[in-house]
Amino acid sequence: MNQLMNMLVSAGAVWVYVLGAFVIVLAGGISYLVARQSTKEDGLSSAIAGSSGGDNFFGKTKTLTKDRLMSRLTLIFSIVFVVLVLVLTILTSNVI
Repeated sequence: MNQLMNMLVSAGAVWVYVLGAFVIVLAGGISYLVARQSTKEDGLSSAIAGSSGGDNFFGKTKTLTKDRLMSRLTLIFSIVFVVLVLVLTILTSNVI
């Protein structure tokens, strides 16, 4: 019985290290994706200055552009990152 518990604890420790490494890779990926995205000039400063930038509802494309793809990847990476951090928190806590 004691050997089984030790084996389960050591297997859990391995998963903590594997998930921790994956979280580090995801953090780097999120940082890279955020840094590579172009800035959007339609923020508060353009609303105050009154510039529309030439974009209207009918002028926007419906295709998957590079910026849109990077934005979606950033969202997906961020969600996976948060879920993995929560799982790691549960695995490393002594509550269970």
